[in-house]
Amino acid sequence: MKLIVVTTPTFFVEEDKIITALFEEGLDILHLRKPETPAMYSERLLTLIPEKYHKRIVTHEHFYLKEEFNLRGIHLNGRNPEPPVGYKGHISKSFHHIDELKAEKKNFNYVFL
Repeated sequence: MKLIVVTTPTFFVEEDKIITALFEEGLDILHLRKPETPAMYSERLLTLIPEKYHKRIVTHEHFYLKEEFNLRGIHLNGRNPEPPVGYKGHISKSFHHIDELKAEKKNFNYVFL
């Protein structure tokens, strides 16, 4: 089993320190989920997290961050339902109905219901 954590939708003071501590304690994957926030805030947060943990972070928005920060991958959802054209790499996806999940889960590294 892997421990996966999804961030709160808003940024908060010293979030980078908490995320770093979670990784140090064994967190496997962090989903950076900050809907409706400017990319520069996610960029800032990522610069404050040690680079050695970037390969364990999946972004829900601003997919260019995957390459810019050498992140694990991207996560698709209702706001961002399609990967960038030509994207190759880790993809996870959120589903709201079990039938959709069953039909499409083979297309992703893992899924959320």
